[in-house]
This record gives sequence, structure tokens and C-alpha cells, in this order.
Amino acid sequence: MARRFGTEWVATLFGLAVFGQQIGGFLGASLAGVIWDRTGSHDGMWAIAIRAGAFATAVNLPVLDPRSPLPARGLNASAARFAQRGGSARLAPNHAALTQRNDAVRRLLIALALAFTPLPATGQGEPHAWLFGSWTGGTRPANPLATTQACYADPTVIFTRDIVLRTTLLDPTYTQRIIETVRATETGAEFRFRPMPRLPGVPAARQPTGTFGCASPDVLTVVRLGPNEIEFPGCTEFPSPLVRCPVP
Repeated sequence: MARRFGTEWVATLFGLAVFGQQIGGFLGASLAGVIWDRTGSHDGMWAIAIRAGAFATAVNLPVLDPRSPLPARGLNASAARFAQRGGSARLAPNHAALTQRNDAVRRLLIALALAFTPLPATGQGEPHAWLFGSWTGGTRPANPLATTQACYADPTVIFTRDIVLRTTLLDPTYTQRIIETVRATETGAEFRFRPMPRLPGVPAARQPTGTFGCASPDVLTVVRLGPNEIEFPGCTEFPSPLVRCPVP
């Protein structure tokens, strides 16, 4: 930066770079949270980060420092090839500079092609992708007047790609159930969870169950009632329908 813009601009340019970095960090964290709420996965954020990095590389590749001399080895090799093809020795340095510029343009085109290459779709291909996010209600009727902030502050069930978190009236702490398998059904989805581990030294009556009050403690059937409404039929701890928290 000092050679291109002068030392008097180093502090200003460095400050602008740090300011842009802070904006990117803030937006990146917020966007990652929105993508997680919508898909239950960070794969979409990874795709955006990869494309952004490739684009930044593409933008910087053609930048050449006009005050920096060309590498002697590259200059001599290019001049020699140019002279062998019958070119003038006086024009050889210009030819070497043009060759280096063309190489930078080719690298730019390759980076742009990588940046805009479609990435394989992830997350949304899961049979329960439509459930990803936070849900309220279930243990009691959902409050239709609740704000978005209130819904996300106290969701009843949270669906992600690999786990389901749930809380009940008698067990207000969130219990994590690890998904072993999930299959789509005509009315929704059916989950099979990994059995809850037994805690040593804890009486059987106080062992965490993580159940939904269904017939099987490790099976959960979800029925779609509408675009943003579901229910767990036959689960005594969730007698009411659940409503999806709106995306902020």
C-alpha cells in the first residue's frame, strides 16, 4: 500500500480495511444465524463464505504494483522466447509485462468461474428439512399474539439436521435427542432417536428420558397441519399443535 498510494495514506487505508472487516464479521455472524434458523444447518453459510473468498481472490489477482520491477527470471525467460520467435529485443520487456498481465487476467477468469460454480445443494435435501427451525406451543396452545422475539426466547421444540431439542412443562430444561434415522411420510415425518444414555449413580426414576410422551420413547411422528403448523399425534406431553417461530 505504501508503494502504490504513498506512506501518507497507509493509516487511512488500514483503518478502512479494518472497518470493512468488522462489518463483514457482524453481517457474517447474523447471516449464519438466519440460515441456521431457516435450514438447521450452516452449509449455506459455508457456501456463501467460499464464494466470497473466491471473489475476493479474483478481484485482487490482476492488481500489479507499477513501482515494483518485474521478476528478472520471468522477464529474461519471456524476452528470450520473444526473441526466438523473431521479435525485437527492444520490445522484449514490454512483451514480458504484457505476458504477466495476461497471466493475471487468466487467473482472474479461473477464480471467477470457481466463485460462481453452483455448489451441491445441502440441508434442503433432507426429508425433514421443512421442519428446521424453532417451534412454540405443543405443551400448551401457542400464543397467537406472541412477538418474534418472545417466540425465539422460549421455543418448545427446535429441529435441526442431526438433533431435536425439546422442553416440557415438567422438564423446563432443553433435552437433546440425537436423530438416528428419519423418513418422510404421507403426512409429515417419522423420527427414530438414539436411546438416552443412563447416568451412573442416578435412580431410575430420576434418569432423563427426553421423551415426548409418545407410545415409544425413541420414536416421534410429526404430522403437518399447515405450512407453519404441526402436531405430535398420540404424545401426551404435547397435546396441542406447534407453530413455527417466524423468521425475523
